[in-house]
Amino acid sequence: MSRIHVSESELELYVIDGLDALRAARVEAHVSECGSCAASLAKEARLELSFTQLAYADERLAREAARKAAARIRHPRVVAAACAFGGALSLAAAWLMWVGAPVDASRAGAFVEPEIQNVRDADGVVVSAVDEPHAHDRLDGG
Repeated sequence: MSRIHVSESELELYVIDGLDALRAARVEAHVSECGSCAASLAKEARLELSFTQLAYADERLAREAARKAAARIRHPRVVAAACAFGGALSLAAAWLMWVGAPVDASRAGAFVEPEIQNVRDADGVVVSAVDEPHAHDRLDGG
């Protein structure tokens, strides 16, 4: 048994597999014969395990929450309710568009050509064709 104990930094490196093969063999040989170094190694291993569990705890919780949410969404009743709601909403929107559109009873169901007035200049050339007089004046404020 060597009289020199293994340092804490070497124990940390041993636990995280950060030592080369020769140094790892020396640590293993010393720890197998030295009770205090074996206790320090066990403490270091428990600490590393705690760090690892803590690091992955949030990830596991997030995965579990996502799995539960997905299970709720995929439930047949939820899917059926969502489809029914979407269909009812679509029907309501179509009904509002149909009922809300003003319709002149005399022109219902028939296509009516708009009245177009040609505006001519002094030479008789058509300069604009609009369905109401002076409609283009609204664009420039005139």
